[in-house]
Amino acid sequence: MKYAALLFSGILLTSAFSSEAYTFNGTEKVLDIACGCGKSSLEIARIVEKGSVVGIDFTMQVINEAKRKHLQGPSNLSFKLKEMDDWNYSSEFDVVRCDSPHQFIFNQPKLLKSMHSLLKKDGHIIVKIPVRLPVALESALRAVTTSDKWNDHFLTFHPIFNIYKKSEYSQLLSKNHFSIVDMKSAPSEEVFATEENFKEFIKGWLPYFEAIPEELRNDFLNDLTKRYLTILPLDKEGKVHFFLEKLEVVAKKLDAKEKVHG
Repeated sequence: MKYAALLFSGILLTSAFSSEAYTFNGTEKVLDIACGCGKSSLEIARIVEKGSVVGIDFTMQVINEAKRKHLQGPSNLSFKLKEMDDWNYSSEFDVVRCDSPHQFIFNQPKLLKSMHSLLKKDGHIIVKIPVRLPVALESALRAVTTSDKWNDHFLTFHPIFNIYKKSEYSQLLSKNHFSIVDMKSAPSEEVFATEENFKEFIKGWLPYFEAIPEELRNDFLNDLTKRYLTILPLDKEGKVHFFLEKLEVVAKKLDAKEKVHG
């Protein structure tokens, strides 16, 4: 299954870029992985006025939407269609950033190795990693996947999520030649304009759909969304809220021969 990109125009209302623990000097060349509709890429491009930002994502639909949405954006911002195995850059970027629920399914060792090769000497990564499924979604999944209607599809299914504790991710960074600048857990809230927008978001990355025949996936999605909204109802404006705890990491690239101190 190829995971569709997540952030279509108008879907995600919050969860944009924040300054994090890295201070830009305004001249950096930045790669924004899983950029979605490009909201964060745009904000970074405005900060690095004398630098540049390349936003990459994995589906043509999303990249085309990002280009359309930011057609009148700054000249230092561009968007490209790229799969992880097609990141044909080498030591080109000062900063590589990735903040997306794709992190649940990314092969983290492979991702960090790729990020290391993308960075210039002394470059930095800015990564936000979900530390667990949101409680409301986890509860909804448990109820739906064990129901009489869907239980048979999940008897032998084991979803794969690449979730790390701080200590585990610290070791992973060290093995891939990064020195931690800052690492902390922080809550994150994402808000979706409509129920349909939320469904697109969930369908884009949740691996549980792999257990369901394609012709039944929309039915499963409807049941899952209905259950989720009984746990965490729509707000007064009809928007869907999605709360997620993330591990926020800023780390500096080391040469392969350098040792991590600390």
